[in-house]
Amino acid sequence: MFATAMRSAALALGCLGVASAGAGHKQALPRSTGGRAYFLLTFDMLSEPGWPAKFAHYGLFITQPTHFTAELVRKVKRDVPGAKVLAYFDAVNIPIIAGCSTGSPMGNNPVQRSLPDDPAGYYKQLRSTFQESWVIRDLGNKSTPICVYPGLAGYVLMQESADAIVAFHKAVTLARGYDGLYVDMLTDDWWVAPKYAPQLVNVSFDCDGDGKPNTFTDLETQWKGWRPYLIKQLRSVVGQDGIIIGNSAGAMSLPGLNGVTIEMEWCGTDMSACLAAIKSSRAVATQPPVDVFWLTQATQVPPAVQCKIMRAMIQQFPAVYAGDDWFDGSHIVCNASTFQVGRA
Repeated sequence: MFATAMRSAALALGCLGVASAGAGHKQALPRSTGGRAYFLLTFDMLSEPGWPAKFAHYGLFITQPTHFTAELVRKVKRDVPGAKVLAYFDAVNIPIIAGCSTGSPMGNNPVQRSLPDDPAGYYKQLRSTFQESWVIRDLGNKSTPICVYPGLAGYVLMQESADAIVAFHKAVTLARGYDGLYVDMLTDDWWVAPKYAPQLVNVSFDCDGDGKPNTFTDLETQWKGWRPYLIKQLRSVVGQDGIIIGNSAGAMSLPGLNGVTIEMEWCGTDMSACLAAIKSSRAVATQPPVDVFWLTQATQVPPAVQCKIMRAMIQQFPAVYAGDDWFDGSHIVCNASTFQVGRA
């Protein structure tokens, strides 16, 4: 996930009963939780010796769709009964092949392991749907794409691109049997301030595809205006029984989502803000609610503290998943021996 720009080096840390966290006895999380969520399941993991035994306790999988065929989606559901399987999608970065954008499905962040593109498959179909003119372009440099995240072209939602994205997911993603979508980077204020996109400062950029310069006010208006539209249209194709969750660095209330995922470093050492974020999100959420707290950034919030906060939060909200982030280099796992897996 990209809500935090860079991850620290991989940390295989446990807590609440694991020696590396400093606790001397095991404490299991309460049964009110929705279970455990996994980020990011890739196609090659399903052929490794540890599958499915090492994944049997997960009730929610976020998958990278590259090479992840309908057969593999069925395999996950068969091998891990009751688990929900969501497809990853990024709401602000897209793997076109042009300039700084390499086509790599998750970009080129050195902290993350690289994933092979499938030039004949999923992302080829996305690229044929998503027009290159819709990405943010540097008008002073031959209109080349601007990559706010390494290796991925940045884009700002507008009606044309949102409609194309929805049509693609209806025809391709959901046809593979996914239970829904995990929409990354839905953060309310992502495009609101230059601090989130320093690459655009002092640059003549186009963010709406008309070839003319835009301002940060244009960019902010476009993002705030069309983001709810994307979720509304996605809900229309996913259906009321499907799952759509959005990753956010903080509070976010968007009708049409089943819930949000929040990275624990945003909570810090005080759970009050995170509890308020879930409460406000659930006030407008599509039922049933599905929320995830990702255990991340051990250097910012100690693993034992994260697990303590997690325990307190899931006592207050049902169907909250404890999220294990095994892609971005933040390997924190709370003791979850008594989780009710896959019951959102």
